[in-house]
Amino acid sequence: MNQIGRQVRIRRYRRKEEIVMYPWRASQRMDSVRISSEAIEAGSPKDGDMVAFRSGDPDSRWLVEHRDFVDNWEEVKGEF
Repeated sequence: MNQIGRQVRIRRYRRKEEIVMYPWRASQRMDSVRISSEAIEAGSPKDGDMVAFRSGDPDSRWLVEHRDFVDNWEEVKGEF
């Protein structure tokens, strides 16, 4: 179904920005990384999780759980 009622058409959208990520390490300080309460309840941070940030704002960091990373992200090839 791609309509709500008869007047609104639902469309799919993808973010335009690229996100920079690196693997989480046990030695990393996490006081500057946002972690959702759901991720904490699931045992994060843990091996396989990634720390993400926008290249223009490296101070805004958040945790991407391993399953979310595997299911929804793919590497962009080319130089950084």
